[in-house]
Amino acid sequence: MASLILSFEAVFSAVGGALLLGEKMSFLQLFGCVLMFGAILLCQIRPFPFLRRRK
Repeated sequence: MASLILSFEAVFSAVGGALLLGEKMSFLQLFGCVLMFGAILLCQIRPFPFLRRRK
């Protein structure tokens, strides 16, 4: 669970800067945050079974 939270560090800092400091985010930056958010959730919540080691 800690790795999931640490993976979102860049997303949290970008969104926090926009909300708390009034920084403007471009469409490309928002799209990047959405891509990072989706990729991290996909990898953390539903790991790929073909990447697991066989015993």
